[in-house]
Amino acid sequence: MEYCADQEIFYYSTLSCSALSFFGSLTVIVAFLKLKRYQTYSLRLLFYLSISDFFKAIGLSVPCFYLTNEIYIKIAAFMGRTGNLCSSLWAVAIVNALYKIVVNGTQKFDYHHRFWVILTIGLIAFNSGISFLDIYSNIVSTCTFIDSFLGNALRFGTIFVPDWLLLIYNMFAYFKVQNKIKTLPLTIGKSLAIKRLFVFSMISFLCALPLSIIRIMQIFYQKSCLIAYLGIITFSANSLRGFINALAYLWAFKNFASLIGAQVNFERSISINSSETEGKNLLYESFTN
Repeated sequence: MEYCADQEIFYYSTLSCSALSFFGSLTVIVAFLKLKRYQTYSLRLLFYLSISDFFKAIGLSVPCFYLTNEIYIKIAAFMGRTGNLCSSLWAVAIVNALYKIVVNGTQKFDYHHRFWVILTIGLIAFNSGISFLDIYSNIVSTCTFIDSFLGNALRFGTIFVPDWLLLIYNMFAYFKVQNKIKTLPLTIGKSLAIKRLFVFSMISFLCALPLSIIRIMQIFYQKSCLIAYLGIITFSANSLRGFINALAYLWAFKNFASLIGAQVNFERSISINSSETEGKNLLYESFTN
């Protein structure tokens, strides 16, 4: 595969976006840990998502074209790939929780929460296991799967295909929830709260899907400089996911303002701790009016 753009251009565009995602994700993580009074279940799910974005940003910030040590290449690739997949996974966990609450009327989330935690651990274990195989390399400026049939199969099978499948589920859940809340006696504030949580899953997939489309095009147009430059743009946009999630967090959760001393009126959520996984905690106690 040929690359028209200089590898340093690719790297510094990715680095600038990853740096924003790093600090954006770190801000959300610190806000969650500091605001212990408001650690509701919905914020805990976003906390997990931000941790994933945080490690992804670190992995993508490594200048892999300078690396020759195979262990360092594998570590950077592991952080970038695992963080990316876990971020998408927790975005879907948020959507799934909303679907279970609104459509199925689920109130207790202990079992469902354990399922997503175990699935995340399984993904980390799987990615750790394949790291022992000779499948990673430094391509252009990133540490990623090797440019071969096996590498491309793993790239699409563990990154792009899951993103597409999770997007399909996200759209299905969104329309189901939208239709359901029209029949429920919810206040405007509570209805808006539900819609706000969907924003985080949409951000994840809108950042990931353009890159997957370009990667497919690159298989058939390997010598196209236009596709190569579009690859830089879409990869940088995907690297920006953590930063955009942080902006969405600031927009969706007014309680972040208390971190900087602003005066905010909260709903009755002081007594609710993040260890509680009841549906009412997620749906009714996680947002301000």
